[in-house]
Amino acid sequence: MDRHLKEVSENWDGIWRGHNRSTKLNQKLEKAFFRLFPLPNSSKLIFDNLLGICQSNLQGKNIAECGSGTGLISKQLAKNGANVTLIDISPEAIDLSKKNLYGLKAQFIQASIMSLPLKSNSFDLVWNAGVIEHFKREQQKKAISEMVRIARPGGFVVLFNPCVCGKYYLKMKSIAENKGIWQAGYESPFETLNGLIEKKYPVKEYSIGYWTQFQYGKYHFRNKALQNMWILGFELASKLANPLNKREGYFLVTIVEKS
Repeated sequence: MDRHLKEVSENWDGIWRGHNRSTKLNQKLEKAFFRLFPLPNSSKLIFDNLLGICQSNLQGKNIAECGSGTGLISKQLAKNGANVTLIDISPEAIDLSKKNLYGLKAQFIQASIMSLPLKSNSFDLVWNAGVIEHFKREQQKKAISEMVRIARPGGFVVLFNPCVCGKYYLKMKSIAENKGIWQAGYESPFETLNGLIEKKYPVKEYSIGYWTQFQYGKYHFRNKALQNMWILGFELASKLANPLNKREGYFLVTIVEKS
């Protein structure tokens, strides 16, 4: 495995391991949080956009999430009738998503996005969020190419990535990196993904998530408890602030139609 990919993989495996092996108190607090917010702000924004792309009809749709992490959005897709396949290189992420999707019909595959063990032309929708910004350019091209390969003709590939429009996100990322408390490792936000996608495919791009970027305000604090308090306040305020997410901000949304 390429050195950079290995570093990215090891970093995220460690993050998911922390979720899987947290203390009983943290697990109880996390359960309470997700009872309050089954689909937190950024996840709801992604889900709503995917639902719109599918014209509000998920029933029977074959959907693959490539770099699935917690699997919370795929969980919501499955609850709404989609046949979901979750792929992640991290065994810890796969274990976590299996717990989160317990009782739902889903397929889980531990594999690299650079070489997906799936048939070509298989899925109505192939998507991910917060994945390819951690790769270098040639790796990004390869990952997107693999996602396009497994999408069926007439299907869509949708990517959600940090956008240079998210000025508050960029500021807080810089602060966190300078403090040495940035958790996500290498991360390079985008202005566009156009140069990474074969020109024969129609591409639509737009930015959303002005409010969502304020979750990163937690990096004003080093203390984990204070960071969690910020996130709680952010989520509580989201019901009022969500209309702001229509404005450009944290996410660059890239929609590729496989013709």
